[in-house]
Amino acid sequence: MGKSAHPLKLLDSTLVSGLCETASASPRRRTVFNFHESTSDPVQRFLNVMQPGTYVRPHRHDDPVKWEMTVILSGKLVVLVTDGDGRVI
Repeated sequence: MGKSAHPLKLLDSTLVSGLCETASASPRRRTVFNFHESTSDPVQRFLNVMQPGTYVRPHRHDDPVKWEMTVILSGKLVVLVTDGDGRVI
């Protein structure tokens, strides 16, 4: 079989534990593991590991328009939903 353009990336407890350690040592208390190969890929998929105390600044992607999906594998978070002017709804 030839080399795949999109190699399989295994998400296991060893990877997650290592990412948690990296995030804990980071000043921002988080780290990212990319599933996509390049920032020019049309779909950006990544695992964003966040430790307690981290903060993700409110933002949106509108040029070009993109959406985000968050799946929580462990822990908890607070989400503030805002209107187009940034006011909390």
